[in-house]
Amino acid sequence: MTLSRSGKMAMGLAASILSAVTVAASTAMPRQPAYFTAADLRGRVARPQNGLAATLLPAGIRMQAMMVQRDAVGEAEVHASMEIIYVAQAGEADLLLGGRVVGNREIAPGEWRGGRILDGKTYRMRPGDVLWIPPGTPYQVVVSENGSFQYLGLQADTVPAQ
Repeated sequence: MTLSRSGKMAMGLAASILSAVTVAASTAMPRQPAYFTAADLRGRVARPQNGLAATLLPAGIRMQAMMVQRDAVGEAEVHASMEIIYVAQAGEADLLLGGRVVGNREIAPGEWRGGRILDGKTYRMRPGDVLWIPPGTPYQVVVSENGSFQYLGLQADTVPAQ
């Protein structure tokens, strides 16, 4: 099979793009595996400020992983193009999901915070529980007074749910 000049150019362009993506992916992702003991993760979030402590963990392209400790109620949040997975580690909290938010403010393109969630559903999170939050879904972490909640939060940028 013989390729035309334009076919060869297209193949060359495709190879260049694939090469660039491979280089970008290899430089963006951690080069070595990362291991954290449960004690290390707890230590990283042992001193919350204003009810919140978080530490970023290594993750892939378009993803964030955080160990989080909340000792107070968080703000209502909405991320238009980010899906979130919470894996409860210690303590407990209610996660209020869905419904609609009133009185929030846009803090970055596609991200809103604050206000109140109306008509949401409450999920009680305890150690070992997992909760997936689709893009565009309002949510709020509600920790009881004098309570505490530790969780692993995984956030991946994606296309908003339709």
